Amino acid sequence: MACLGAREAAEFGFEGGLAWRRFEIDADQLAEAVRKVPFSIGSCSLEEPDADLVRLFPALERARGI
Repeated sequence: MACLGAREAAEFGFEGGLAWRRFEIDADQLAEAVRKVPFSIGSCSLEEPDADLVRLFPALERARGI
């Protein structure tokens, strides 16, 4: 959980895998982890987060007149 809350990019390393503080996993371990438990943070879409909020909370759409 502390890793997810880290605010300093310098805490992380990406040479050959993923490193955070004293914890490391190599590229193969990282690929296996992503295969078993797909996980991501963020969105590359500017509109998708708003559309998802409207989908989850339809009253938002009516309140905003969308």
